[in-house]
Amino acid sequence: MMTFNNLPLENIEKRKEELEQAIVQSKQLVVDTQNKINALSGALQQCDLFVAEIKSAEKEITYNDVKIDDVANEEGESDGGQN
Repeated sequence: MMTFNNLPLENIEKRKEELEQAIVQSKQLVVDTQNKINALSGALQQCDLFVAEIKSAEKEITYNDVKIDDVANEEGESDGGQN
């Protein structure tokens, strides 16, 4: 039986196979994790887009979009300028 530092060759070969399998599994885990990170980053970008669209829509409210009574009250007129 062949040995290296009192370790049988069969044990070393078995450990080598275990390490190779661990490397393959770890590489797949890295790929899966990167895919999850990409998906989360995409979701975050989508949220940023929604927030920007909402803020943009709020800024686009024009004078005509406001109720006449509200405008009159802002201008100090209590009856919309009727009197």
